[in-house]
Amino acid sequence: MSSQKEILYQKKKNVRCPACKTSLTITNSKNVEQIQCECPNCHQLLSVTFHRVQEAETEIVSKTPKSTATQLPPAERWPLSPGTLFCNGSYSQLHEGKNSCGRQSPASKAQHQFLTDKGVSKEHFDINVRKRNDESFLVTLCLHKNGVSPTFVDNLPVMYGDEIVLRDNTMIIANHTQFIYSSKQ
Repeated sequence: MSSQKEILYQKKKNVRCPACKTSLTITNSKNVEQIQCECPNCHQLLSVTFHRVQEAETEIVSKTPKSTATQLPPAERWPLSPGTLFCNGSYSQLHEGKNSCGRQSPASKAQHQFLTDKGVSKEHFDINVRKRNDESFLVTLCLHKNGVSPTFVDNLPVMYGDEIVLRDNTMIIANHTQFIYSSKQ
């Protein structure tokens, strides 16, 4: 008798309505691959596909129970250094702990400042670097505050309160500016 693992899909997904650009959080309460739903703003019919997470486990990444990140399958290793953030030809080395990132400005308190468009806040997003038990790093991104301009990680919208795991060569778009996270120094 062969044991078959249950196929698990993402529980939630943040999407943006293509018609009216409204940001929505779709919940997958029935553990299905695809859900048809209607945008509450413009009533556009949306088809949302959820990714399989069969090998993934949830790991608490901070003391608050709502803050979780998905652990990568064994085939993808965690970085051995905090990494580097690239933007418009410049770069900044990340460090363990909270790394605030934003637009270069004398009034900015961000630790990592870049020349960007005016739509990027002076403190737009935070990259949190935590050392794991195996000496690798867990690197996540969250928005610095509510109400910043549209921000995407690998083309998925980021909502305030989300904590997104960054992998090598993750693309972050804040307003019209592109950032690249590299796990290498």
